[in-house]
Amino acid sequence: MGNRFGWNRRLACGSPARPALGSGGEKNGVDISGLRGRQFTTEDFDRFDRIFVMDLDNYRDVLRKARSEADRQKVQLLLEDQQPVPDPWYDDALFEPVYRLIHDACERIVRLG
Repeated sequence: MGNRFGWNRRLACGSPARPALGSGGEKNGVDISGLRGRQFTTEDFDRFDRIFVMDLDNYRDVLRKARSEADRQKVQLLLEDQQPVPDPWYDDALFEPVYRLIHDACERIVRLG
């Protein structure tokens, strides 16, 4: 079994989500069929006020692209407890619990602004 927290290592840019992930989203009323993976760029610091990442590898990768302390302050792990989001890639049974974790984290972000 692979790394449960390796979100950024498998899909090439432009790739759609894994079919099991799409069906998990559809089951919850979320259509991700048009979404594609892409690399984070330095310009994203200008495009977004807040930048949420799924795991520590992505956190470090994004911080390496930061041009300033202001850029670094925009970056945080998605989960409130600053833990990595488990990656369901190797275990389809994780899709629903991980969906709930992400959904709840997004709801919290929206509520708190």
